[in-house]
Amino acid sequence: AAAPATTTTSTNTEEIITSTAVAAASATEATSEEEMAVDDIISETPTNFPTYMPIEELPACPPVYDPTKSYVAGELTEVHEHTFQCSEEEGYEMYCNIAEWDDAMLLEHEDAKEMWNGAWVYVEPCAASTLEEVMEEEVLEEE
Repeated sequence: AAAPATTTTSTNTEEIITSTAVAAASATEATSEEEMAVDDIISETPTNFPTYMPIEELPACPPVYDPTKSYVAGELTEVHEHTFQCSEEEGYEMYCNIAEWDDAMLLEHEDAKEMWNGAWVYVEPCAASTLEEVMEEEVLEEE
């Protein structure tokens, strides 16, 4: 009675080994076909670097931010080809005209730091119109 059980186990083991070998061969064959397909696609010809091409044109930038100018609520300015608007919320306008933080401002208003940080509201990216505008921005940054 023991012999048939051993034969069944042996047959099952052979079937498992055969199934595994067939699956492994199929996987190897599929991988080889994929590699061949990739090799057919890959070109030896060098290409240019990828470039960013916007789908839609960006709006022209407003005037470059000038720390010496006085801004009013709602006024737009540009920094590094991004448009910002002086906040129209009550009390924020004065902070649009303060380029650098000073702890002394806390003596005037306890929320001064938050208001100063929120004085300029991001609007959208923009396109510098001329090389002159780009150079003007660089000069203002150096000052």
